[in-house]
Order: sequence, then C-alpha cells, then structure tokens
Amino acid sequence: MTGRFREYLKLVRRHAAGNQYHSVVRQLTEMLVVFWLRRIGPGFYLMAEMNKKEFDWRYKLGFLNGREYIKRVKQINSPAYLSISFNKLVEKALLNQFNLPTPKLLGHLQVSRGISHDAKPLKNADDLIRLIIKTDSLKLCFKLVSGYGGSGFRAVEVIQENGGILLKETKGKHIYTPTEFCQSLKLQEGVGYVVEQYFEQHPELATLNSSSVNTLRLSVYQKPNQQPNCYGAFLR
Repeated sequence: MTGRFREYLKLVRRHAAGNQYHSVVRQLTEMLVVFWLRRIGPGFYLMAEMNKKEFDWRYKLGFLNGREYIKRVKQINSPAYLSISFNKLVEKALLNQFNLPTPKLLGHLQVSRGISHDAKPLKNADDLIRLIIKTDSLKLCFKLVSGYGGSGFRAVEVIQENGGILLKETKGKHIYTPTEFCQSLKLQEGVGYVVEQYFEQHPELATLNSSSVNTLRLSVYQKPNQQPNCYGAFLR
C-alpha cells in the first residue's frame, strides 16, 4: 500500500509541473475532499484527471463510488447473468464456444474434481507434471475459479532441468518443484484454479506496465430495441 501511494505522489508532482493541472497541495487537498464526500480513492481521482483545472466540483463529485457502481450494475444487468463472469470456467467455456480469442484453457486444477482439457485427471502435482509435458508449455497461468481483481493469480515459467521440471514464479522469481507449487496454492475442497497458457501482450502495451496484462475496459449500454452504445473506455 505504501508503494502505491508513492506512485500516486509521483504522478501528482509530475502533473503539477504542467500548466493544465493544479498544484501539489491543491491536488492532495482535493483527494481528501473527494474521498471524504464520495469515498473515491486517489487512484480514481488521478485516472479521471480530476486534478485538471478545467474540471469543476460538479464533475469531481459526480462519479459513483465502488459500492454505488456495483448497485447500479445490478440494476441495469439481469441478475441471472451476474454469476457467469465470476466463474472463470463458465466464462472460458462461453468464449471458446463462440470462437472469441482467449488464451488456451489447459485444465481445472482441483483436489477432487480436477480435469485437464484432454479429459485426464488434474488433481495433484503428478497430474500437473503430465499436463506440462503433454502441452509443452513454457509459461502457465493459474487463476482462482472464483475471484476478481487479480486475487490468487500466479504465473510461472517452466524449467526442465536434469530430467525433471521446476516452476519459476514470474513475479517473485521463487523456484518450486511441482509438489511445492501445488502446496503453495493451498489446494483444498472448494478451491480450484483455471490453468491457462500464458498470454504475451503486445510490446507497446507491456511498456506501460509489464507486471500484468493491460486491458481495455469499455462501458456499453443498450436501451430496449436500440443499438448498443459505448459511453466510455479506459486502459487498465
């Protein structure tokens, strides 16, 4: 958290050097006011460019906070479909069914019901080794079946050494045996991971933030019997 606020402060100082932005003191003061009145944090304050001189308080206080946003999404979208996006296996199946581009699904790693894409068991380290050997993947991603915001995400590089397999975490650079890695996932009944091939983003996007895949988020709304419209977009 401390590191994140350091980054925020860097952005505040960088913006303050330009004529179109408020001073450092003004920006920090506005951040406190926006958080106090709307419960919107400094990250969104900067992303929405509330620190620009051209925007008034009506603009700055007009955004929905996280809780209000979720409430509004539930009002607009049918509750029957809300759970789909929270289950990565179901979401993956839909994307594949309609031939929408997505990293290849390799399996569902789970202690009692785990299964690979070729209908073989995927319940433990031995099953994971078999999957790695068969798919010949150099990088793998592990995502909690139910999760969001990057919680539980793990990415590893496959290292073949002395006839065995090791898994090197891309972030922490820690090296595990497959058994140690499965133990670190804390696999248990009710906790499963979607296993995918690693997705290499375009180099231009990687220069913005190489620690994760940068995605384009679109806000789309469709009125009854009308064509859908895009009302906003941002790169995350």
